[in-house]
Amino acid sequence: MSTASPWALLDRAQPLCTDLRGDPSPTSPDLWNAFGDTIHRALTNLLGPNGRRVPQGTRDSALLTRIASSYPDPIRPPADAFNTSPRDDGPQPGQPVVLHRRLRVVNSVDPCPPAVPDLDLPESTDGHPLARLTCALGTAADLLADPDPDRWASAPADQLTMAGRVLAIGVVGARHALATGDLTKTGRPLALAAWAEKCLDRIAGPDPGMAVAHRLVTLGGRAGSRLNAQLETARDDWMAAAQREIHRTVPSADALRMLANMGANALIAFEHLAAPSINDAADFRQGFAEALTASARELQDAERAWKGLTTLVQPSHEFLAASRALHTTLVDVLRAGASSSPNLDPARVNIELHVLVGEVARLTAATATLPTRLLRSGLVFGPGTRYIDPLQRLQRHTPNFVPVSPRDAPELQTAWYRAVQAVGHADHALELHRTRSPESIGARRDASRAI
Repeated sequence: MSTASPWALLDRAQPLCTDLRGDPSPTSPDLWNAFGDTIHRALTNLLGPNGRRVPQGTRDSALLTRIASSYPDPIRPPADAFNTSPRDDGPQPGQPVVLHRRLRVVNSVDPCPPAVPDLDLPESTDGHPLARLTCALGTAADLLADPDPDRWASAPADQLTMAGRVLAIGVVGARHALATGDLTKTGRPLALAAWAEKCLDRIAGPDPGMAVAHRLVTLGGRAGSRLNAQLETARDDWMAAAQREIHRTVPSADALRMLANMGANALIAFEHLAAPSINDAADFRQGFAEALTASARELQDAERAWKGLTTLVQPSHEFLAASRALHTTLVDVLRAGASSSPNLDPARVNIELHVLVGEVARLTAATATLPTRLLRSGLVFGPGTRYIDPLQRLQRHTPNFVPVSPRDAPELQTAWYRAVQAVGHADHALELHRTRSPESIGARRDASRAI
């Protein structure tokens, strides 16, 4: 993905948030004001003033509009960005509004008002982690001000995903300001953090329909069953088990390895079954296949990074059984696809694999910072012969497992973060392919009618 895109800049903000959590540097009021203004500017440029860029008539429209219009007062934008008029923008919260014969008119604003000072945005050379995070997010906000609102987020789902990431960054910055800032000026960070947390709870709230579907899923016998139904059943069982597995008090390292492995298998299966059937130019088809293969390699590297490490917690039997069933089904699907078996509907298989890749992307994104948190908590253990100094091994008995610190395994978080970004980019590429393919859209409609 190009570095000159909001998606890539938000990807860049992810490790900066990780650095911010472990940094004790104090936060000045000016730095917090610049960060808070950048959060507001990013959301406004993404969704439009009062949600004017939100497409109507979709399931996510009401939630996006509420996020855009409920930003906590007061808002302190910099003077160079304060350009409000009755024709272009709606009134900002806290701005006086005059009613003339039932016409809602926004008062004119002095271009240099003393009450709205120009905020000194941090320089890109500033070493403070919150300053670097503000610069990355501010650049993304500037790109989101593109006159074409569909360039970066053409669907409400894209807007909701991007808004959720901006809100999560806001929570991290607000928590840092509360921990390291002036205690007499914590009202604004606290208000922003509370508001962002409520919005994130609405975005990530449980889907009752999906929960009921997971409870109703039962394993079907292989005899007399189509591979499509088997793949759908195995996928739903694995998704439900993986969701519960990653939210355990201490997740299993083996479960995280299996999560990365399943994502790689799904991408490889999609590349073998769907990429050759793309009705596009040879260059696009080759580039699409290479992108999927590269993402699968990143997931395999993340799986190998966990080799030899453990959290001393075993995966649940339910997750192991679901993973084994899904892996076996994927092998059967690949064999049937290679032999052009009539028991396989390629269009529906592509849809099922796309859903599986999207679920892996969501699950890995939820565990993006999990390796670092486990390492800092002393919950990751490795072989004593590998992580104990040779001189210490001569002086005492070497234990089987010893705690591993972030300094002992710096490649673990890096490899996992690259895998999270790779599977997210692969899911985005699959979504673009689906939306541009009339055959895929028709197959999706047929599948939904059959269900």
